[in-house]
Amino acid sequence: MQQGRIEICGGIASGKTTLARIMEKEGFCAVYERYQDNPFLGEFYKNKGVDCSFETEMVFTLLHYKMLRAISENKQLVSDYSLLQDLAYGKANLKKEEFAVFYQMYQYLMQQIALPRMIIYLKCRTKVLAERIADRAREMEQMVDIDYLSESILALEACLEGTSRVLVIESDRVDFINKDRDETVRKIKNFYFMG
Repeated sequence: MQQGRIEICGGIASGKTTLARIMEKEGFCAVYERYQDNPFLGEFYKNKGVDCSFETEMVFTLLHYKMLRAISENKQLVSDYSLLQDLAYGKANLKKEEFAVFYQMYQYLMQQIALPRMIIYLKCRTKVLAERIADRAREMEQMVDIDYLSESILALEACLEGTSRVLVIESDRVDFINKDRDETVRKIKNFYFMG
């Protein structure tokens, strides 16, 4: 049986955790982002006047790396976050000098960990993301606006260009929770296990 991890990326509220839970039921070892462990995230969302973007991005990337590295690469793993998305957020949120420092760290971390076997990109329109953010009512996310969502999606899509082994699922059109669940799982498994 082939091994390696699946990293799921997409906009805030695109369905990353939901899809990871589905794949966990299919036998994958799931790793979930612990966004609440980042002490800077609430301030990042709440007060754009207090710039803590650098701290927020550095902490998230290090947390994600540590969690993935702690899990044996000999398992079929799925994470509801992607290191590639960390790079995209760094590009979108950091000043030029900050990004240079961030990117040095990012490159070092990527040399220490195997590449994912595949990346799933949950593509979703920003209007739908905004509605889902409002519906799930996480207090710290309520300050996120459409412009920020759009910028972060554009940065992610730029990072995905030229990346191999990416499966795109339109999460605002595919109901992988209910009626499209079996078809979505089959598509993911076929993509994961193919050569």
